[in-house]
Amino acid sequence: MKRALLLVTALMVMMSVLLSVNAQTYLIYGKIVDEHGKPVPNAIIDVIHNNLLVTTTRTNYKGEFNLRLSPGEYILRIHKLGYELLEVELVLTQEKAGNIGTFTLKSALSIIPESSNLEVLQGDIVPIHINLKNNGIYPLNIYFSIHTPEGWDGYIKSPSGLTVKNIVLKEGENKTITLNVFVSRNALGRYFVNLSVSWVNFTKILPIEFNVNKRDWRFIETPYAEIEAYPGKTLKIPLTIKNTLGIDSNIKIRYIAPNNWPIFLVDKEGTNIESIFLKVGETKEVFLEIHVPLNASLSLASVHLVAEAENARSEIDININVQSRFDLVEVEVPITTVKGIGGGNLTLPVRIKNLGSLPSTFLLSYSCEIAGVKVFFKNPDGMFVDKITLNPEEIQELTLLVEIPPNISPGVFNIVISAKGRFSFSETNIRVEILGKKDFEIQTQNFGVSVAPGSSINFVLSIRNTGTLAINSLTIVPVDIPKGIEVIIEEKNTTLLSGEEKRIIIRVKVSDQTIEGFYNVPLVIDADGIRKYRILVVQVQSESGLSYFIFALMIIAISIGITLYSRYYRKG
Repeated sequence: MKRALLLVTALMVMMSVLLSVNAQTYLIYGKIVDEHGKPVPNAIIDVIHNNLLVTTTRTNYKGEFNLRLSPGEYILRIHKLGYELLEVELVLTQEKAGNIGTFTLKSALSIIPESSNLEVLQGDIVPIHINLKNNGIYPLNIYFSIHTPEGWDGYIKSPSGLTVKNIVLKEGENKTITLNVFVSRNALGRYFVNLSVSWVNFTKILPIEFNVNKRDWRFIETPYAEIEAYPGKTLKIPLTIKNTLGIDSNIKIRYIAPNNWPIFLVDKEGTNIESIFLKVGETKEVFLEIHVPLNASLSLASVHLVAEAENARSEIDININVQSRFDLVEVEVPITTVKGIGGGNLTLPVRIKNLGSLPSTFLLSYSCEIAGVKVFFKNPDGMFVDKITLNPEEIQELTLLVEIPPNISPGVFNIVISAKGRFSFSETNIRVEILGKKDFEIQTQNFGVSVAPGSSINFVLSIRNTGTLAINSLTIVPVDIPKGIEVIIEEKNTTLLSGEEKRIIIRVKVSDQTIEGFYNVPLVIDADGIRKYRILVVQVQSESGLSYFIFALMIIAISIGITLYSRYYRKG
């Protein structure tokens, strides 16, 4: 009985010891701070054991927390709105109880701009892509504020293209916004645009540096950066005013000129103007009238022009070389692009002007990149000239004759027309487009027939179109026909396609009164202005006349004069 009592007592003592051991807990404590080392109050610490939530606590205003836990393995899940989730593995033993350390919570929002240092021009609208990512476990409502220099502007575009002041990022979500910055049109040098990004109780300033370079707005342009003049001369310089701003604007124009130089800005009607209203991309032609005083010094003077609109500025200089007396030639071709065909001719009007103060003789010349092209100048009297004399302010109207060789290939080439005076030189370019070429070959070799008095014979003339274009009018015209011989062309006007060959019948009739002998019949073969010449030799003989052999010899002898005749006829 006593033994049983002792055994029960021992078992109760052992159970009491075991229960005491299992109920033992340890105190742990720590601190939560942000990336700057500042305490994070009200952060949540979830204690996980075997994937189950054991307990939860929060940090105090100092960022401190404490927990009492039984020995074992835990995961501390530390989180707060606006911060990333932090998970800490903890193996709690008696030795590891107490202070478990300080833990840092990172900001939940990452902000990554594609660039923070940019080279731009005045008036640029600069898009800057910025990637935003929510690395936390709570949705974030993010607000934006843009701080720009005076005269600048900026706005945020969402990924869908909407202009926004805030966006919402779900947990783990990633979005790219676009910061569009308008650079002031008169900015120059180094500037900063600050993007303020706020969420929960956080604010992050993202500075973006801009290095602004000067832009050539090209409000005002002229083809005459330098011009020659003489005392007492009135210059009328064309100016092109263009709105390049992207908005409708009133462009003001002012100028700085030498003392006592009268200068006026006028429109095409001659009305004085100081500004021009232009729509986006619109241009307008105006004139700058400069009166060179009679007492102007013989030197280089400068007129400075300034065009301004919407804080943007464009400037040009016109240099005026004041000389005592000079010629100033200008070549003007109203039609600068023409079309032609191989073997054809072109005629163009040309104006030669003496804008100077000295009567001068100007030498006329041309250059062409295609061999075989010939250019001639004709005065109003129809005479070919290679120089003309012009008084000051005089204009001479000429005609330019361009001969295109028949063997030229289709394509484009340029002819440069120039005039040179004593002090000046001017040239202009003419663009010639060859659509194709016209040419033909005479296939017939033997140009001789034998016919008896009072009879007739047919002569076959074979012609082939060797050009790339169709021949619209092919004619054969006999000239200087000897007396007693009649020549009849069966097809007086025909067409010939490229590569086509035609046989044209020429009927030769001899009267019975015609004396026996050899007669020459010149033929002019014309294909759309391209001419070739042949001589048809007609032997008139009776049936018992000369043999064919003698006739052939005569044909060869007479053929020697064909080339000479052709040249003579061409000159005529």
